[in-house]
Amino acid sequence: MGLLVGLTGGMASGKSTVAGLWREWGGHVLSSDETVHRLYASDPEVRRAVREAFGERVFLPDGSLNRAELARIVFSDEFQRQRLMRIVHPRTRGDPPSRGPGVFPGAPVRDRGD
Repeated sequence: MGLLVGLTGGMASGKSTVAGLWREWGGHVLSSDETVHRLYASDPEVRRAVREAFGERVFLPDGSLNRAELARIVFSDEFQRQRLMRIVHPRTRGDPPSRGPGVFPGAPVRDRGD
């Protein structure tokens, strides 16, 4: 039988370390951080909305997201953090690469026996 486990925790609590161990042991890991980073890099709607909400200052000269500047803004102001979440969260739910085999809303997760 398959096992679906959720891993949560605060910043710097070791989530990435544990997820890395699960990967080493053959587990499939769905990482919200990796999904969001991919969206920041490649989703034009997310990039446009972030630029409109936070300005050019959150982008580096090469066009990539200045994650340190965005973090400075959103982690010092709850309104700004919620603003970013309203941009990003709806897109993570619809991001197919972030889902693993059999991990779809409403679908059971089960061991295929192989």
